[in-house]
Amino acid sequence: MTMFKEALFNWEKKCTRWAAYCEREEIKNPVKPILVIQVEDGHERGITRTDLGACIDILEKSLGRKLQAGEVVHTFDGRETIKVRDLDIHRIDASHIEENETDPSCNTGINSISRNRNL
Repeated sequence: MTMFKEALFNWEKKCTRWAAYCEREEIKNPVKPILVIQVEDGHERGITRTDLGACIDILEKSLGRKLQAGEVVHTFDGRETIKVRDLDIHRIDASHIEENETDPSCNTGINSISRNRNL
């Protein structure tokens, strides 16, 4: 989870920098970086071996608030909505992530959870 915490820190810095740049340049549709979390493959008892609850806990602690419906999505094949802690995480086709905007601020941008694929 150490790498995940570092990724969150890096993502938040990018959000801040892009927000400042877009404001300074008066860009009407600002850049909103997303955070993609790649997780381990699942097994017969679960969709992933990664502790998604721990990921949600760390993300909420980093943001300083609870996540809201629609802020986290997943791209797992064959699943619609999954529940992690008290958060419903809906499935979205990866090609539609950019279109799925829930809030204009970066900190509530889309966070995608996708399964690791061994190539």
